Amino acid sequence: MTEPIVQRRRRLMEGVSLLAGADVWAWVHLRVPARGMPAAFRSMDGGWREENERARALEVANDPANNDLPIHWARRCLKEKRALITSVSASNEGRSKKELAKHIASSRAIGMADQIFVHYPLDDTTVSLIGLHRRTGGKPFSERDRRLVALVVGQIDWLHRAETDVPANDDQILTLTPRERQLLLLELGGVPRKQIADQCHLSTHTISDHFKSIYRKL
Repeated sequence: MTEPIVQRRRRLMEGVSLLAGADVWAWVHLRVPARGMPAAFRSMDGGWREENERARALEVANDPANNDLPIHWARRCLKEKRALITSVSASNEGRSKKELAKHIASSRAIGMADQIFVHYPLDDTTVSLIGLHRRTGGKPFSERDRRLVALVVGQIDWLHRAETDVPANDDQILTLTPRERQLLLLELGGVPRKQIADQCHLSTHTISDHFKSIYRKL
């Protein structure tokens, strides 16, 4: 492939998604602090049926109450300095049944039945995160599906590492509040400001105030 990295990364992710039989895929560069919520600074996704489905998924993904499991895996991959590839349906990573049940419930609330997560460490604080999702009604991912994803994704370093040296890849992104991070990702995802306000149950004036704060910090 000779296209720019954005097109190459998207083509590869679409192929991996097809190979694993996933309905939706997402890729994110993530800063993971020692404490508190990780912060995404670059992302892309595909496979959504409609924009509202995508917007609901982004809202859930950026709610701290729903992310104990992926955050645990992200910190574990950084600590062990190795890629970690697992799925929710086959989780045996030492999390409590309560945490697992909470994550499954939040996923099903947006119509997703099972997920494969790939956490790929880039340095001491940065992770390349890939999520593959199957909608409710589909079968859970099999061991074969997970092995196929591991075989492809774990061998292609440029998928994770290309263009990681960007201005946003520093601790400034961690100064944003959880709400500001949520709004920023929605904005970067192309959701109009009025729609962001409606989804977050905020006024357009409050949204504008949040973005003024984001611009000051970044």
